[in-house]
Amino acid sequence: MALEKKIEALKKIAKTEEIPIKSKVAICDLASESILDYAKANKVDLIAMSKSKLATRAEQMYYNSTVERVFKHTPCSFLYIK
Repeated sequence: MALEKKIEALKKIAKTEEIPIKSKVAICDLASESILDYAKANKVDLIAMSKSKLATRAEQMYYNSTVERVFKHTPCSFLYIK
């Protein structure tokens, strides 16, 4: 799976820089709720989200609303990467 390879690459970079990192892949109906629940339950220090290259306008709208909801309700620091 391409996502797993990306996550492993990020973990290697974090390890080289001595940055602790955790990740979780979840299948859910509402991504923002899953992200926020995980952040609260695991006392996350930072949520980082980036601009995504999505195929359809509907996917773009869904992703943008997810980022906005996480930003507005996050229990921790939030970093948006363009």
